[in-house]
Amino acid sequence: ILEGGSPGREKVCVMAVQKDKINTLIEILSAAKLKPVRIVPDFVALFNLLEGTKHDFISNTDRTSLMVVDIGSEATKVFVNKDGEIKMQRLAPVGGNDLNDVVQRLQNMEYEEAENYKYNLELKEDNTDEEKEEIFNEVGELIDELNSQIKRSIDYYKMQEGIMAIDEMIISGGSTLLKGYKDILEKKLGVVVHRFPTSRLLVKKMNNINEIESNLCRYDAAIGNIIEEVSK
Repeated sequence: ILEGGSPGREKVCVMAVQKDKINTLIEILSAAKLKPVRIVPDFVALFNLLEGTKHDFISNTDRTSLMVVDIGSEATKVFVNKDGEIKMQRLAPVGGNDLNDVVQRLQNMEYEEAENYKYNLELKEDNTDEEKEEIFNEVGELIDELNSQIKRSIDYYKMQEGIMAIDEMIISGGSTLLKGYKDILEKKLGVVVHRFPTSRLLVKKMNNINEIESNLCRYDAAIGNIIEEVSK
């Protein structure tokens, strides 16, 4: 249920998921002896997180088009929030696993090793490390494709809404931790890019708080999944 309904009416956001995918997920949870309380699509979880935190880092939220880009393992989720509603959403067929595949193949690494290795790559336009030239080229091509997919989403939304630009962007997902990615995205798209301020939701007395805060964008969807229950 969304805010802003007229008297006697409510605005709702409805999403459909194929039944066999839900059944498969329930079977996995049941095998682990876990009972699901509710199943929340990532789009909804990230929408909830944005609604719960946007006043902490967006100076003016009235009539503001906020694009969320979440780089998942298999694909990248993109949606626009305006006035507390999801105005546009799509999946881009580029994800973190594509980057891991490049590292695994070129560095002959296992998946987890490749996952950690990619975060040490520094994305910049004038890389001069000849030993890593091939990996930089292939990773760079994937980043260019991802950014092109994001730009297409922006162009589609602008055409759909008849506006000149989106106002601001929020990025999420582990692959956004690649060094230099946020700067490259801002330069290419000409838009201010944020991360979710989810650290304010943490218990600050945890022993490994610094490590957790630096990796929070990996867990944005999970945090958005529970933020409504925590805030009640």
